Amino acid sequence: MDSTQSYAKKHWESFAPDAITCVIAETQTGGYGRQKRAWLSPKGAGLYATLVFRLPASSNFLSCLAILLARSLASLLKQGGVEPHIKWPNDVQINGKKIAGILCETQEKENWVQVFLGIGININTGQEDLATIDQPATSLLLETGRLWDRKVFFQTLVKQFASDLSKYTNRNK
Repeated sequence: MDSTQSYAKKHWESFAPDAITCVIAETQTGGYGRQKRAWLSPKGAGLYATLVFRLPASSNFLSCLAILLARSLASLLKQGGVEPHIKWPNDVQINGKKIAGILCETQEKENWVQVFLGIGININTGQEDLATIDQPATSLLLETGRLWDRKVFFQTLVKQFASDLSKYTNRNK
């Protein structure tokens, strides 16, 4: 597909309104981040996804969602033996190199907000692909020397994010 974010924004009305829907791609032909910067999406190497969900319009933490997902990812990376650094406003780095980018877009409705929270993570991306990126970048493969199961990684990340989001929304009611 062109991008998980674009797909989600076109099809969100068909998704369950009271759940987190995950749009995932093996590759993207037009993946993008903030300010429409291109996101390299080699087939089968990374994680390219958009989480789609609704929040009440009265939520006072909408601007924190990208950081919340970054924290969820950082927690998961620490469990995997990697020391991440969250770079404001939407990147996760390891050893000063970008491993993930997060993009949060919203559509305001009458009494709720539709959230499109995109994430790209360099999981098993090789050095050859990373060298084409216009900034220092790395992958879990390069940092740990082992291949990662992208499906299990994503399932664990979504579970962590859902738990973190629930804690955050309950604390801010």
